[in-house]
Amino acid sequence: MTKNVILRVEGLTKKFGKFVALENVNVSFPEGQLTAIIGPNGAGKSTFFNLISGEISPSRGKIYYYDRDITDVPQYKFSKLGIAKSFQITNIFPELSTLENVRIAIQAMHSKYQLWKNRNELSSLRDEAYDLLGVVGLQDRAKRRADTLAHGEQRSLEIAIALACNPRLLLLDEPTAGMSPEETVDLMDLATKLAVDRTILIVEHKMKLIMGISHHLVVFHQGKLLAEGSPDEVRNNDDVKRVYLGSR
Repeated sequence: MTKNVILRVEGLTKKFGKFVALENVNVSFPEGQLTAIIGPNGAGKSTFFNLISGEISPSRGKIYYYDRDITDVPQYKFSKLGIAKSFQITNIFPELSTLENVRIAIQAMHSKYQLWKNRNELSSLRDEAYDLLGVVGLQDRAKRRADTLAHGEQRSLEIAIALACNPRLLLLDEPTAGMSPEETVDLMDLATKLAVDRTILIVEHKMKLIMGISHHLVVFHQGKLLAEGSPDEVRNNDDVKRVYLGSR
């Protein structure tokens, strides 16, 4: 592999009581690429995603970010490591403006909350937030209340919030869920643009779109790693054809 590995897991297993949701997964993710995690419903991809984002702890196995063991690192520390996650359910402050949502996220990265803040410092934070809104195409919505944005715009806002920690690794959990076809295309275009400067891992069900933008694919089935590789390699994999692509 020509790319460095930014994230890898070894023997990753998750049990919920007697139910084995994920079993002995070993996989690495190349730095600087957009990797899609795919599989049928119940394949284990959401469990895997929740494990690597620190939302839940594994029953067994290890998670490494570069060469650092982050298996037991609490999720709230992930942003300081350079890992950010956009959740499947939109997670914003609905009554605040679009700009203030991002400004608060940036301020949280710079310092602890202070009641009295230097006006120049606040202005600088707002400028930084405005620039991030430009990255996701929302500068013209900066003064709008977040709850008045269209669904696709709210997902883009959440990505801007995730970008506030300037992550090396951005985790996107089904970002196009509930979107119209036009919003879906816009979001995938944004993901492609963001992948130029950072590593992106994305869980997504829309197969045609993912095949068109991904550098690398990881396929799960029944809690196990089924296949991985380039889109062409996965597309031509007999097991993937049988299980996921509906080949007879």
